Amino acid sequence: MTSDPKKIESEVEGEREDSDELKNDLIFLESAVEPFVRILESWERTFDYRQNLFKEPSFEIDKIFNKFPCSKMPYALELFEADFNRIYPEKIDIVHSEGPKICRAIIKESEERKVSPFKEDIEDTNKKALFLLPYMFSPVTIKKGKSNSGIYRPTRKEVQESFFVQAENFEEIEDLISKRSKLLDPLEIPIQPFMAEVGNHFFIYFYGMQYKLDSSLRSLELLYKIYHSLNLEYPAESKHVWQVIQDAIFKMPISGKSSNVVTFLNDLKVHTV
Repeated sequence: MTSDPKKIESEVEGEREDSDELKNDLIFLESAVEPFVRILESWERTFDYRQNLFKEPSFEIDKIFNKFPCSKMPYALELFEADFNRIYPEKIDIVHSEGPKICRAIIKESEERKVSPFKEDIEDTNKKALFLLPYMFSPVTIKKGKSNSGIYRPTRKEVQESFFVQAENFEEIEDLISKRSKLLDPLEIPIQPFMAEVGNHFFIYFYGMQYKLDSSLRSLELLYKIYHSLNLEYPAESKHVWQVIQDAIFKMPISGKSSNVVTFLNDLKVHTV
């Protein structure tokens, strides 16, 4: 059977137009920060290209801010969330139905285990649970480096600081980042994005950028979506904490769960029946 020349020509022309459109969108994203409507349209049209880019071993994710200036803007979280929602459409709103329930279960389990690391009680249930979660596990030993000889055993507080830290001011956050860098740099482990409460406001710290949020649960949701939309690894210190969140709240499969994580997840189920 002979192929239709007109059909082939039409397909080639369509591919050429798609290629030109992609090129124009990338040129736009590599320089513009407004208007947001146009930014979002170009961001969505370049989805496949960017996903492949983020998965390349040679691509350093902190360079995203130079390549795409729009990622430094306050609205950037909406862009990362749009990517996540496209990859996992069935998980778009799951945090709102599962998050509060799991947070209550974490608090109940902490009461049974008599885990109470705070001087004063925290009234916000979601925030209290997220601060408690890192204290529910024994510290894990981290080994990494070219010789695989580097060893670091973070305390529970240090695990919390890699996940969700509370500070009086931004200077305190910067001091904590500096302290963690001194511990992790020799192990060739990057400081991954984390949540923070400064004063009465919540933030996501992402490679030097700060994104302001209105609640602890919303911060958790968007930080989780950043990890999965940008193909990032969880922080080395709190990997087990994020595995609990991935399984219990987002209902997404995990490979290589530790026995401690499996046990804790089973304990949580008792409080959610």
